[in-house]
Amino acid sequence: AQKGYVFDGFPRNVEQAERMEEEGIEYDYVINLVVSEDEIIRRLTARGREDDKPEIIKKRLAVYEKETRPLLDYYKNEVINIKAEGGKPEEIAAKIIEKIK
Repeated sequence: AQKGYVFDGFPRNVEQAERMEEEGIEYDYVINLVVSEDEIIRRLTARGREDDKPEIIKKRLAVYEKETRPLLDYYKNEVINIKAEGGKPEEIAAKIIEKIK
């Protein structure tokens, strides 16, 4: 991890973020990939997994709204929002790199 690492989906809630702070775990960026609910459902159902049905995905999104979205307020002055719809993964990665330079 000498060149850095990515916490993907962590912290998942404000309590975990506060614990990171208490433990002195530092970070450089807080990146929020902005994707519409319709696009999330489209992408996940396209994977073809048993649990990627729209009704299950909507339940997962409800959990996100309740438990994880409050992190955007917690990190409000640090969040870098990246529109992650309508492009190839390489294009989204380039947007992120551009924002953190």
